[in-house]
Amino acid sequence: MNLKSRHRELLDGYCSGDLTEAEFAEFEEALRGDATLRRLLVEYRMLDSDLRGVASVTITDRRASQVHTIRRLRVEVWAMAAAIVILLGGVAFLGFRESHSKIEPN
Repeated sequence: MNLKSRHRELLDGYCSGDLTEAEFAEFEEALRGDATLRRLLVEYRMLDSDLRGVASVTITDRRASQVHTIRRLRVEVWAMAAAIVILLGGVAFLGFRESHSKIEPN
């Protein structure tokens, strides 16, 4: 394994939190002596931060969308129930009115 691939392996281990104490010390030493490795570490950390930010926004948007959908469904259910009650009330009223109009006074 060449030095650069070892640095990348240490960088990956650092970012995933899998380095032993000895590997961490080796990584620190490599960072001191390699500006490219330092820049790469910053890029990895920025990418990680950006991905976490996107993931949290996506999850928040998805939850907000689910809440909005549930609220909209509740409104639709109540509107449907109100329409049914009004319809049944109208049918009952017409039936009651018609049944009274058929009764003739003596």
